Amino acid sequence: GGEPLMAFDVVKEVVDYARSKEKEYNKNFRFTITTNGMLLTDDKIDYINKEMYNVVLSLDGRKEVNDRMRFCVNGSGSYDIILPKFQKMAKERGDGQYYIRGTFTKYNKDFSNDVLHFYEKGFEQISIEPVVTDPKLPYALTEEDLPEVYAEYEKLAKIRVHAPSNVCAAAAVETSMFRLHRRAMFTHVISLSANRNGLWAASTICR
Repeated sequence: GGEPLMAFDVVKEVVDYARSKEKEYNKNFRFTITTNGMLLTDDKIDYINKEMYNVVLSLDGRKEVNDRMRFCVNGSGSYDIILPKFQKMAKERGDGQYYIRGTFTKYNKDFSNDVLHFYEKGFEQISIEPVVTDPKLPYALTEEDLPEVYAEYEKLAKIRVHAPSNVCAAAAVETSMFRLHRRAMFTHVISLSANRNGLWAASTICR
């Protein structure tokens, strides 16, 4: 774990070193970076969009969901700081790979609303994943939450939101290897597609 933008000089050094070895080893290195966005600046966005094959933009969900879990030192929320930076990053990547990644906890088991919120904010590649944490923490998911989680996936699979006529995009939402208390493991994949007729989803659960 950790925020790579806190040591961005190290990120650049690693990329430069790998690039210097590509010809020698006849390789093409692809990099992925994950960021919470707090330290994103225009120059970092430019560098990341040039050098990173994929970018993971980490935001928990809607403003109230994100700010409950991710707040600044002074107690204020981080959503309003992060969202415009992520929107700029996604827009400037063009056809480049990225996805915005949300997290659902016991506090936002209605996570289909977070997926739709991301879509409404202009993100076309979306992931929503279950929190993995100490089961004793108040926001941890437990086995008793599974019926609600499954129902929410099915709800998301049936939702259809009309998109503007000029929208043509594809998105994927998936959670994989959802493990609770080491007693249950699940793979749940939802694919979302958006085109001129709107946004819809298809859902599969494998147990």
